[in-house]
Amino acid sequence: MGKIGYGAAQLQSAEIMQRLRKQATHPTRVATLDRLETAVAAITSGNAFQLARQHNRDTTRFRPSRKKIIAEDVGEFVRLRQFIEGSKTTWTGPTADFIRHDKDISLYLAAVTCELNHVATGNRKRGKGSLSAEIERIVQSLPSLSDQLLIRRALESKRPVRAVLRG
Repeated sequence: MGKIGYGAAQLQSAEIMQRLRKQATHPTRVATLDRLETAVAAITSGNAFQLARQHNRDTTRFRPSRKKIIAEDVGEFVRLRQFIEGSKTTWTGPTADFIRHDKDISLYLAAVTCELNHVATGNRKRGKGSLSAEIERIVQSLPSLSDQLLIRRALESKRPVRAVLRG
């Protein structure tokens, strides 16, 4: 998948996944990330739709026309795989609830969604001393990608950042 623009920064789902894998210290987390990547690939490629159809399951969340991937879609794919594989399945998650509570995985899904919709901002050159460049430097200095995303969303929607940070 290509890079997508989000504010003045370039996010890429592959880079986010790479960072998540680098931070993963437990084998369970690594396995969860593997299943997440497999689920997202199946949903975006249309394979999940075909698989659901072959097994007479609901295809609503996997329709190729959908341009957004949310936690419930991945959770539904996990349930589909559990149904297909039966009691000996290794598809124990990630569940939709788990994804919703993990900011970094939610950020990954947001990046995938942006890439699906080809959301991109122009690569306008900004002056080194401009306000936009200064704001971007500040946002990029935040340690968490999810915090960076929250701030960028607030700036784009022109909402006070204080309101976003409170929840």
